[in-house]
Amino acid sequence: MVKLASLVAILLVPSLSLAAEGAAEPAAPLDYQAWHAHNDVANLSSLQRGARNFMNYCVGCHSLKYLRYSRLGTDLKIPDKELQEYLLGPGETTADYIGTSLKAADGIAWFG
Repeated sequence: MVKLASLVAILLVPSLSLAAEGAAEPAAPLDYQAWHAHNDVANLSSLQRGARNFMNYCVGCHSLKYLRYSRLGTDLKIPDKELQEYLLGPGETTADYIGTSLKAADGIAWFG
């Protein structure tokens, strides 16, 4: 019986400390209209990394159908050579809009 009580105490104490830590976290802001993310949209290197990440991970399913590659390169100060080498897909030009290869019917069938 003592061993069982010791085992329960060993297993229970860490979970209680985790619960106490969770309770100490500040609550989410209730006034969503006054909340700001404090993102620095003037940080050019961060925006360039975001464009790289979008093109590597997101463009397979999502498009930027109203944005041309050339405008992306101009706005983010990406040299044409790097834009063509790293961001353009096969057969695309800088004058093309940033689209996705995912067909709408496939997206509906796969993701609902």
